[in-house]
Amino acid sequence: MNPGEPDSAPQLIGPRLLPSASGIAGLAILCVVLLMLSGEAGRTIPTAPAGSSEELLRTSIATASAGDAFVPIDVEDGDRVNAAIAYLRLTEPDKRRVHDAVAQRRLRLAMTLLWDWADEDGDVVRVSSGGFIQDVPITKAPQLVVVPFEAGAGSVVVSAIADGGGGITVALGAPAAPMRLRILLPGESVQVGLP
Repeated sequence: MNPGEPDSAPQLIGPRLLPSASGIAGLAILCVVLLMLSGEAGRTIPTAPAGSSEELLRTSIATASAGDAFVPIDVEDGDRVNAAIAYLRLTEPDKRRVHDAVAQRRLRLAMTLLWDWADEDGDVVRVSSGGFIQDVPITKAPQLVVVPFEAGAGSVVVSAIADGGGGITVALGAPAAPMRLRILLPGESVQVGLP
């Protein structure tokens, strides 16, 4: 501290959009995401039919690059709804509950890509919305995350669950225009706006 300067504690900043990635870098990230999605068939998270999942990803990338963290999913499009529900990190009975609630127009769906913006070190976040909780281990490769939400809901809650070291560093949206959240500590939560 210099003489004559007031005492002040460091201040944390909230979410900010990062500058757009170059065209080649954005294309490389998109390829990594597509490869990641195509290799999840053997995992506990079921994959959607190839055409539907690719469509979801393209829509997420194209729309979110305009600055939206979450992109709404058209609930009138049954194929798109089924593909989106396949990506929910929920039990099969909960997925059926979401499907029924969407069909009855009690819930809507939105999607985003989520990844670790610093070091992939075992960070885990909890995404809460519409009465459902999804735990997401975050990796450097962006992952498609679908959230159910009630009409009129203004935000989704992202909570820090596990820290692999150095704080939980999560970004969401599209790689070309990410919303990089501040570094979170276990137990901290932030609200992220819905469309």
